[in-house]
Amino acid sequence: MHRKLGMFALVALAACGGAAQDEAATQAAADSAAAAAAPVVQDIVATAVAAGTFNTLATALTAAGLVETLQGPGPFTVLAPTDEAFAKIPAADLEKLLANKEELTKVLTYHVIAGNVPSSTVVTLADAATVEGRKITIAVVDGKVVINGTSTVTATDIAASNGVIHVIDTVLLPPKQSSGHIAWCALHTTQSRSAPRRHAPRHAGASRRPLHLARPRRTDRHPVLHARAEHQLVAEVPA
Repeated sequence: MHRKLGMFALVALAACGGAAQDEAATQAAADSAAAAAAPVVQDIVATAVAAGTFNTLATALTAAGLVETLQGPGPFTVLAPTDEAFAKIPAADLEKLLANKEELTKVLTYHVIAGNVPSSTVVTLADAATVEGRKITIAVVDGKVVINGTSTVTATDIAASNGVIHVIDTVLLPPKQSSGHIAWCALHTTQSRSAPRRHAPRHAGASRRPLHLARPRRTDRHPVLHARAEHQLVAEVPA
């Protein structure tokens, strides 16, 4: 009798062990399937390209040579204009911008903020310094974030492996020099040119003869040189 009970116990334990192993295997398979189904977080450039609505931005980044930079570790916060945002720029002007690497780089880096700045932080800011060097203004108007008073944020917190993307509906252009600064530069230049020249003082005992028309050199063989020689002024060295 005892032997029979022992046999039943062993069979029950084996059955329980087998069920536990099957359950563990099933859970592992489920976890593996979930991991395969989860989207892979890519860098900012790859994320923008995969979205399919930032084709012009991708073209501009390539033309400016900034793709490798934005594929770096970062982190970066990118205010990404959509294709529709770039379409607001006249075609001829956009073509010129894409062909001018220096200006294009300024425009694109004006859309990048160093660090990871989520929307929860953006709404608390009045401005932010860009990688280009100048600041953008930030305001919340009717529940929407508006950049520089002209561009509205239409989507936020698109995660990337090296930062975050916020989508905007208008391309941001860095402010140019103010008219006041340009006027000051022009005035300064004019004053410098019109300032009287200062001559070194003469020695106390020096005397100087007045200017006079120099005796013309013989220039019979060259009429142009002859004309110049007749009007040449010479200042004699002090005695």
